[in-house]
Amino acid sequence: MGNTYKKTITISNSGSANLKISAATIGGTDTDEFSFEANKVINKILKPKEKISFNVILKPKTRGTKSAYITITSNDINKKSKITLSAKVK
Repeated sequence: MGNTYKKTITISNSGSANLKISAATIGGTDTDEFSFEANKVINKILKPKEKISFNVILKPKTRGTKSAYITITSNDINKKSKITLSAKVK
């Protein structure tokens, strides 16, 4: 409680064409306690084999299990990818 926690997330393009990330949003139960560096992800183009990293930040307001997710929208055939976020605050 009262601390800020960071975790670095890396997205990589394992395909053979450019990957254009058009949107990234946070959703789920504890969105008021999680945030992320959206400016490092949105409107980015990753060449094949290229990676980008960004931080997810947790500023817990209460104790307990925290959960949220980040949805990444891109030109990937699957269109959207979901990154699950969870933490246990003691």
